[in-house]
Amino acid sequence: MSYIRTIFLYLFLVSFIFSLDDFKHVRNITSLLATTSIELSNDSSMLVSSDGGVYTVDLNTFKFSDYTDNLEYIDINSIAIGNNQFWLAGDDGNIQILDEYLNLDYIIDDTNFNSIRKIVFYEDYAFAIGSALED
Repeated sequence: MSYIRTIFLYLFLVSFIFSLDDFKHVRNITSLLATTSIELSNDSSMLVSSDGGVYTVDLNTFKFSDYTDNLEYIDINSIAIGNNQFWLAGDDGNIQILDEYLNLDYIIDDTNFNSIRKIVFYEDYAFAIGSALED
């Protein structure tokens, strides 16, 4: 019985020495769970869109950084990269253009579309694939 008490005492003391925050764990990012697109933003990080916003993942440390507060609309269908800008195709019929630091530069909001699915670039032009509102 003394042996069992010693083990419990040891585990109790160890739990105070190493708190749970000291152990590396992946935190749950609420509302960013349904990933819609992933693009490499540079050699060491990737930009991830979801139906709840945008975040980056550092590929060296696996640290998540949430940039959803920089957006006007958070329901994102896909990401396109052109001219050091990130173009986010929105499920609300919008396109949000972010600068290289993921700050919002422009919003293209056309009410004739209810969803922009994909953006592609050709020379100096950007083309978007969208779906129109039903009459």
